[in-house]
Amino acid sequence: MNNLRSLALIVVALGSSTLAGCRHAPSGPMSLPLHWAASAEDLTVFPAAGVEVLRRRAIAVEPFTDARDRRDAVGSNVEQGGAVPVTTPDDVPKFLAGRFAEVLSANGVHPVASGPDRVIHTEVQRFFVIESGLYNGDVALGITVTDGSGVVLWHGVSEGRSKRFGRSFSAENYQEALSSAAVEALKNLGETPDFFNAFK
Repeated sequence: MNNLRSLALIVVALGSSTLAGCRHAPSGPMSLPLHWAASAEDLTVFPAAGVEVLRRRAIAVEPFTDARDRRDAVGSNVEQGGAVPVTTPDDVPKFLAGRFAEVLSANGVHPVASGPDRVIHTEVQRFFVIESGLYNGDVALGITVTDGSGVVLWHGVSEGRSKRFGRSFSAENYQEALSSAAVEALKNLGETPDFFNAFK
């Protein structure tokens, strides 16, 4: 009986050690490529009435700009009390601009190359994940709509957040958290009536 009890304790101890290892942060920084982990269904984020308003206009989309302090920083693991940086070699504004183009296309909106009467300017303000037990994604986009001559018709900040569990320091989990937060930011833009009013 004692032998069985000892064996059970060993199994529990090994299991606890394994689980703890799953959440153990490495000592050095991590670099990961950006990857869009959202589904095609996640791209249809604008309401039908808003899409109809957008389609009536000749819209140009300016290249996204970056307002973040560190342009390579996309995350931080703080599980062990420190802050292990997560960076990317990729161009974050260019990556998000590509995703925004996919959203417009999925909603039947096709930007023009010249002669626009509405121009969308987007500034990346936040694009980051804090890993502390959970992966907490946070994306903020400052969006300005002008007419063809540059007069500002609307400006706002659209934010998105995500929360997911996963094994420690997983590139896939960081990519999913960032993608989900970006989708949420675009969904929130689609729920902002004043954004669409700027195209009327």
